[in-house]
Formats: sequence, structure tokens, C-alpha cells
Amino acid sequence: MSTITWPASLVPKTASLRLQTVQRVHASPFGGSEQTVDLLNDRWMLSLTLTQRAGFWKLRDEMSAAQKPEGGSIKHDISVPVAAVPAFIEEANAAVVKLIPGARPVPFGHLGDGNVHFHVRAPRGSDPADWYAHQVPRVSAFVHDLVVAAGGSISAEHGIGQMKRAELERLSSPARMGALRAIKRALDPQLLFNPGKLVSFDPPVAG
Repeated sequence: MSTITWPASLVPKTASLRLQTVQRVHASPFGGSEQTVDLLNDRWMLSLTLTQRAGFWKLRDEMSAAQKPEGGSIKHDISVPVAAVPAFIEEANAAVVKLIPGARPVPFGHLGDGNVHFHVRAPRGSDPADWYAHQVPRVSAFVHDLVVAAGGSISAEHGIGQMKRAELERLSSPARMGALRAIKRALDPQLLFNPGKLVSFDPPVAG
């Protein structure tokens, strides 16, 4: 569920202009006499006060910690065009569950800028060793293929680094990788800066 902070007095008029329809007003999930507003068939929720906004941020900030007791997972820091976010989440959720029955997608994050933290939890009762050794590479490649098909990027705020280097190579054209390597060689001919990240060199450039 996504949240937007908006003054309560403006919700009926402004929300209808920005988000089409206000479905209903109901008691706040954070207690007290405050209210929240559901929009677009319960897929969006407006926070009407600073207290509610703090409550929503608390839910967001504790997402990773709340998932840890649930067992193995794989985290994807991806982005897609903002307009494609809702469809991507729905389609990717269904596709991942079809690929790995019992898998539990947990997409959350920035959304408003197209950045989605697309976590996938292992099916309950899975062997952690098997999950990380065999299923994680399969799931990640599958999710990255979905991202590219949606016109997105396999890396949003956290970069390619070393973990996604092979995936960048797999999903990029030779021309793109050649350009990246040429820029790297021009700016850092001895590969002293952040070595081993983003692109690889085979054979390594002599120092």
C-alpha cells in the first residue's frame, strides 16, 4: 500500500483531481480519533496528519527487520518507469510465484520515483542452503529479465558493484559494455579507483 500525506480538509476535492476517486474514510490504523482515506480500491492510503505520516514511515523503516525471521530471501534494487510501477508489481509478483510456487514477493520502497525494492522470500520450510545456492540466481535472473522487459534498470539507488556485474554484462549490448570499459580505461588506466566494480577486464590491465 502506498501513502501520500494530505491535509484532511483538502482530501475530497484535491484527491479526486489527483487520484480520481476517494473510496471511503475510516478510522486510522494508528489509533485515536484520526481518520485515513483509502483511494483507488484500497490500493492507496492517504495520511491526513503528521502522526499518521510518522506511523507509515515506521512501517517502511521496519520492513527489512520484519522480514528477517521469515527465512531466506533475495533482495532486488530495481527501477521501472513510474507509470509502469503498478503493473510491474502485479505482473512480477504473479510471475515469481509461478516460477517458484510458495515464494513470497515483498515489493516496497520509493515507488514515486520508480525505485522498487523487490524482495522475494523463500517458500516456508525451504532449505536455506538450497535456496541461496540454486534458487537465488534463478530468481534474480528472472526478475531482472522482467525489469528489462518493462523498460527499467536492474540497479536503482545501490549501484552495480560486484554482485550485479555479471548481470549487467548479460543484459547489455557489447557496444554498451565496450563504451563503459573505454571510459574506465580513459579515466583510470591503472584501475586504481574502486577496482573490480561495474565492469571487468580480461586480461587485467597491467599496472
